[in-house]
Amino acid sequence: MSEKAKIEYNWYEILELVFYPIAEEDEDKIEDRIEEKQKEWISKRNLKEEYKIYSNLYNKGVIQEQMLGENNIRKELIKNAVDNYFKPVDEILRDLGDISVITEELLNKIVETTKIDENLLVKRIQSSGKKIEYTKNDAYKKYFKYINKEFSYSFSEIGIFLKTLNKENLYDFLASEDLDFRNLSKEIIDEKRAKLLKSNEETSTKKKLYSKCEEMLKNPDMKKEYDEYLKYLDYKKVEKILERTQRTFNLTTEKLSTVQSNNFINDINEILNNAKEAQDIFIGFCKQKKILYDILNNNENEILKNFSNDFCNKAFEAINNFKLDEAQKYLNEARVHWEENPRIRIIEIKLEEIMKEISEIRHHINFKNYGIAREKYELFKKKYPNFSDMNIERELYNTTENTKNDYSSSNYNNYNNYSKKKSSIGIFIPFIIIIAILIIGTGIFFIINQIREYQRQNSFPSVSTVDVLPNKPDSQNLQTGSTNANANTNTNSSNVTRKPPVDNRHEIINGYTYLKPNGHSSTYSFKVTEWAELILNPSVSLSDNANVQASYEDYCRIVGEIEKVDNGIVPGTNRVFENATYQEVVDAYKDHLREISQIRQIYDLINGNDNDFESAAGCFYKGTKWNTNNMQFKAKEFKSQAIDELWSRFNEY
Repeated sequence: MSEKAKIEYNWYEILELVFYPIAEEDEDKIEDRIEEKQKEWISKRNLKEEYKIYSNLYNKGVIQEQMLGENNIRKELIKNAVDNYFKPVDEILRDLGDISVITEELLNKIVETTKIDENLLVKRIQSSGKKIEYTKNDAYKKYFKYINKEFSYSFSEIGIFLKTLNKENLYDFLASEDLDFRNLSKEIIDEKRAKLLKSNEETSTKKKLYSKCEEMLKNPDMKKEYDEYLKYLDYKKVEKILERTQRTFNLTTEKLSTVQSNNFINDINEILNNAKEAQDIFIGFCKQKKILYDILNNNENEILKNFSNDFCNKAFEAINNFKLDEAQKYLNEARVHWEENPRIRIIEIKLEEIMKEISEIRHHINFKNYGIAREKYELFKKKYPNFSDMNIERELYNTTENTKNDYSSSNYNNYNNYSKKKSSIGIFIPFIIIIAILIIGTGIFFIINQIREYQRQNSFPSVSTVDVLPNKPDSQNLQTGSTNANANTNTNSSNVTRKPPVDNRHEIINGYTYLKPNGHSSTYSFKVTEWAELILNPSVSLSDNANVQASYEDYCRIVGEIEKVDNGIVPGTNRVFENATYQEVVDAYKDHLREISQIRQIYDLINGNDNDFESAAGCFYKGTKWNTNNMQFKAKEFKSQAIDELWSRFNEY
């Protein structure tokens, strides 16, 4: 063996590569890990002497030769790493001598002593020829007792009756009849039965169920056994899940993954509504059947958090599919398992935002404001391309079409009527022409007078610019058309070239012309950017997360939109200010600045500096002249505490 082939250093251990039960031998992955570790050793070479040694061996090509290519010594390194890892276990097994059966109690002591993963330890013990004998935990014992339980009474007939009425159990049936078994009496049953007068299957089934209730009132033992029978039914459902567990393990043959194990535990918990019991039954079953498994954490609080996050994932998926009622149910479930879960509020805000926008569209439709409704709906569709509501679209697009059709039909009918009467009115044509000329002349005279009067009342100074007052903290800097009429016509460098208001429907504020409010209030509401949930996702590393690049592109788009204000265009639209109220512009600006601020916040937490993010994205938000002249919003005002909480949780993984 050459100098480079000597096992002076075990690279599986140093590079932290998996060596048991299935060793990592993918050379691409090994090479990536070597390069990754070399960067770490260089950056930390002054902290430990070993890092300098490893880095020098990398430069000499020792690591690459021992781990890669035809002359690698991976088999020797793997065997050496396994022997080193299990050395404490092998010593204990050797010292136990002729003890051929390891009890669960002894196994737990070995785990505690060696600090080795129980699944790996079990496999090592079994490979030594010794057997492991498990005792059932209390939850698994309870499960085992119920699935083998026998009953004195037969309740199968009740099940058939309930199925006819689509009810889960007898108590579910009573609740549908506004009854509770605890307050039930023979008199109440008789009264209810007397009201069942129809002659059909439903009435007949209800009478039979009332008879069963009456039997249980007379026989408390039957009622007690029925309650046990309901538990038996639940545990039989659990049994089906455990059968799936066994089947999955048989297919994988190695070990159930963390995701697989927690999915099975979650399914059991949905039946029993007890996270600790669900986990204990799963573990007890796996031990009895010698199924290897991984779970995130045996701690009950962690399990509850995992369940909560699972429901959050389901809620997020439901929102993406616009199953909004279903999403709310999942959020309620998530809150039951972990009330402080920061993801709940983030998803809830997203849900509220969508529901509010849909509600606004329907509100405008109800009040026949089809133009506004159509504009809002089309903006909504741009944000959520998968959304579709046939009722809304029928109202928005068929209404205009129907109006057009009605108009065309009316003109067509009028034309036909005119054609029919043409011959009969020919003799009146000269008189009609004379009367028409008189009417038109009178109308023109009236219109000219009205225009002169309007110009007199709404005249503007003959200037090409509109004065802009300097922004002061103690003033609102509002200039309407009337104040401009009396303003000093001397211009300065701060003037903005804008046309004066075209009519009484407009106003000028700080040099820009807007529609007057006309009672419209702010529609802005604070929310959390959806990128927080997508980027700070514990189940996906940042390097593998495709949403990172997508967020860069979206950031650039948003910066482009917000900068439209300096051209007199509402952010997120192509509407000029003259077709929007001042409040609408403010709301749009705040919404875009909030998004900019929160995306920056995410990457500031990741990088420690949001400037790194903007350099990577290739877009820089430097503020706008419009904001300086108006509200002077600061990006930091729109940061979200929910993002900080989500980052804390992301860091735990």
